[in-house]
Amino acid sequence: MRARKYGIGLLAAWGGVMIGFVITTAFIISDTYVYWGILIACAAMCFFLAVKVEKSVIIMLTSFIGSYCLVRGISMYVGGFPNENDLHKEVSSGAVDWTTFDKKFYYYLGAIVILTIFSTTFQKK
Repeated sequence: MRARKYGIGLLAAWGGVMIGFVITTAFIISDTYVYWGILIACAAMCFFLAVKVEKSVIIMLTSFIGSYCLVRGISMYVGGFPNENDLHKEVSSGAVDWTTFDKKFYYYLGAIVILTIFSTTFQKK
């Protein structure tokens, strides 16, 4: 029973890493140290929040993870949603910058936010 809280924390940490992926992609982070710093900071923040406020964090993170996976799946057919790891490599090498970045990504990001809000509200009811 004591380990349950930390298991939820690990789930939340993975959700934090996914939030970090979205943040680094949205702001086109090219510095490797900043990239990993954001990922680790988001994971740590979500871990500690989940340990303190279990149920709300579980609802929000499962909503976000589900929304992200749904949008990612749709984007595999529609296109325009970059792979976070590949995009990080391209930005680091200078192959992609703000002018060459496909702006369709922000439509997908908006869809993730809207679906997360909708599914969080649905789960809370």
